[in-house]
Amino acid sequence: MKKDFTKTAFHSKLFKGRSNWYFCYLKSEKLAHVLTVLASKSVSDSAEALRGTANFATQVMQDIVYAAAGEILEETLLADLFSMISTLRLHASRGHLSRETARVLVDEYEAVVERLVGESRHLGLSVAPEDLVVPAVAEEPLFAPLPSLLSMAQAPTGIKDIYKGHAKSKNQKDKESKGQNRTLLILDLVRKSNGVSIKDISKVVQNCSEKTIQRELNILIEQGVVKREGERRWSTYHPA
Repeated sequence: MKKDFTKTAFHSKLFKGRSNWYFCYLKSEKLAHVLTVLASKSVSDSAEALRGTANFATQVMQDIVYAAAGEILEETLLADLFSMISTLRLHASRGHLSRETARVLVDEYEAVVERLVGESRHLGLSVAPEDLVVPAVAEEPLFAPLPSLLSMAQAPTGIKDIYKGHAKSKNQKDKESKGQNRTLLILDLVRKSNGVSIKDISKVVQNCSEKTIQRELNILIEQGVVKREGERRWSTYHPA
């Protein structure tokens, strides 16, 4: 969408500077495109089911525009959005979508609902480009096998030595040992899950902050054993 047109649309009588409505419209359009592509790449019953959902996604997008214009009730729009969320979850249960793909799409539609009914609706927030990004989704992604946790712990190029080049006191060694154990535990959680968030990890890795977990994940990403998908609070971590 052209920058000038975006400005025109945002200040039109339809949206009247209401950033949250404009966000919902643009986000729902992107999600409709994603579902259309997924349907085109699927086969048999899955393709037919996803085509129907892609059409439903287009209807939701149109309903957002009409709700912004006051032509339909917000309750009707919310009913469509909650129906879409339930439909995506059912697709995962029926095997039409991988659970990871369905989870990403559900998160994105939940973000639309939150914009409509959450506190941010009253804050007059602007729409940043990263807000409109839909995380990449793929059917049954394949990951290269990871080395065993034991071999990583023993390898000279494994977990970073934060005290490299310095004499280590017993206290330093204890801290390093705890840090390595925590990093290995985080890696094990990422390896066993099909996408895990920092909040998910913090429920298992206790006695440390989410910032510490983020730092450990960044180290694993630098080492090429973990990759991040999504943006901001929608970020999930996967085996690389």
